[in-house]
Amino acid sequence: MWNISPAFRAAIQSPVHSTTVKAEVLDTDFNVVVGGTFYDTGQSSGLVIPGIAEDSPEWNSSLMGNRRAGNIQNYIVDGQVDADSSRLARRTMNISVMNPEAEFTPNSDWGGLFYVNRLIRIWRGVVFVDGTTEFVPVGTFMLDTTDVVAERNMSVVVLTGTDLYKLLTKAKFGTPKRWEAGTPIQTVVKEMAQLAGVTRFILDPLSHRSSNTRNIQAAINFERKAVIGDEIAKLATAWGLDIYFDPMGRMVSEESRLDRPTVWQYRPGEDTSLLTVKASYKDELLYNHILVTGTADENNPVYAEALDTNPSSPTYWQRIGVRTYEYESTFIATQEQAQNTANSLLSEHTKVVEDIELQAICNPAYECNDVITVQESEFTKLDHRLRIQSFSVPLSSSRQSIRLRRTVTV
Repeated sequence: MWNISPAFRAAIQSPVHSTTVKAEVLDTDFNVVVGGTFYDTGQSSGLVIPGIAEDSPEWNSSLMGNRRAGNIQNYIVDGQVDADSSRLARRTMNISVMNPEAEFTPNSDWGGLFYVNRLIRIWRGVVFVDGTTEFVPVGTFMLDTTDVVAERNMSVVVLTGTDLYKLLTKAKFGTPKRWEAGTPIQTVVKEMAQLAGVTRFILDPLSHRSSNTRNIQAAINFERKAVIGDEIAKLATAWGLDIYFDPMGRMVSEESRLDRPTVWQYRPGEDTSLLTVKASYKDELLYNHILVTGTADENNPVYAEALDTNPSSPTYWQRIGVRTYEYESTFIATQEQAQNTANSLLSEHTKVVEDIELQAICNPAYECNDVITVQESEFTKLDHRLRIQSFSVPLSSSRQSIRLRRTVTV
């Protein structure tokens, strides 16, 4: 989770608090361009102005008053950021911006530059009672589509975007590439990403691993025209890495099975920000037996197996039978790496999947795979540490959707 102040934390736990959103247009060096910062029309969780309910006649009158006063140029009027750990490009966004002078229309001078070589970084913040503001970044994006809507002498531009994993999915190797045995896997990942134009990184040194699971044990070859993003995703699975772009647009590659601390708690009587809870239980993705084949050396493949042999586990093989998941990779060269992959996959799949959906007052500081605690003892009987799989950050309201999964084997 992004580091937030105690005052920010207290504010978003309150049922009524003022919020704001801003977007920054960045150049390719991640600097804000001149005139490239614009804000929303002002909003709050439940209120726009203290004492006036949202969507009431007074609320609408106040909003229209702001518009009549001319305070609408470059204002964000709607939008949402979505983050989902199941996607290669974890973050996507859509945002609607007032366009009264056609400055965001693609064929305008400024707008043309905007769409060709600019990035957009979106922030959501809290406005404190003393008028100061604290912002949290919720994503840095490359633009995908642009819709220009004109009606009654007014215009809105609707933008959609994807985080910088888009650089990796658009790029292919122009010539065959090879990394020799002994190269750290993080070096391979970084150099592949650099070929696609990525410049900013946060790389876990994997110092807790042995050299055999930190460095490649056989040369890795990639063919011409192979998609760099797809090959990096395969490496991430084979090597137990979580690879994504953070809200500031930096490429992160870290251990996927990190034991993370709890960053937030939803508890009765302590937090008024939790609105609804839905719990679902599924076994469609349940496996308790993993078979891994490593074919880095086609003439000498390596094999590994992992099985749930814990008699107290609900997924113990003698209790529910054997459910086998097979995985094969040309990136696995050693027995140790194959076994590490099998154990990692068993950890991911030996679960009766418990999906939890929350509706809550927005906390924009979350990151996918953050761990939170949810207590709701009356109906769902929840009292667990749960890992965030996906979440939304609304830009024109304060109701946030969060999807979670259990973090422990059941």
